[in-house]
Amino acid sequence: MDTSSPTQKKKPNELTSTLTTDYISGFDLISIEGYRQDGRKPDELRHFRVSFNVVSDADGSCYMEHGNCKLLATIYGPYEGESRSNQEQAVITCDFSMTSYCVSERRLRTFGDMKSQKLQMAIQRVFQQAVNTETYPKSQIDIHLKILQSDGNDYCPCVNATTLAFINAGEDEKLFFLFER
Repeated sequence: MDTSSPTQKKKPNELTSTLTTDYISGFDLISIEGYRQDGRKPDELRHFRVSFNVVSDADGSCYMEHGNCKLLATIYGPYEGESRSNQEQAVITCDFSMTSYCVSERRLRTFGDMKSQKLQMAIQRVFQQAVNTETYPKSQIDIHLKILQSDGNDYCPCVNATTLAFINAGEDEKLFFLFER
């Protein structure tokens, strides 16, 4: 129990310790030993590993590890999609799913929940804008994302893996960006 009065000045070490534990409510971003929760030093980047052509029947595919996040992105298309009148550009669809064992807390549903739907719609919107869809009128491009292991932040790795899968599919000249955060 702290017996010092609120008006009494604290030493710098006490202030840092108090801010870390009080502000984050007991959740320390950096341990006393100087490491993050995943074992990295504060100035150390997450490891990054990529493998291409991991799905043989896909037009482009990418297995990516980014920190503790592991995912598979596949691209199918462009192919002649459903007949839509006056469709002057390609339609991009996104299918997103997570394995049941990919997160620390067990979830009964790993697809169709609100978080998955929001991520799926965000990825679809990003690539509808990023890919030069006017090049492929009356066609469809399908993005399939499968999270194998998650560390909480799935959006950035999904966009990066999808971008790399598009590059693997030979669509790199039609992409406008590589997302980095």
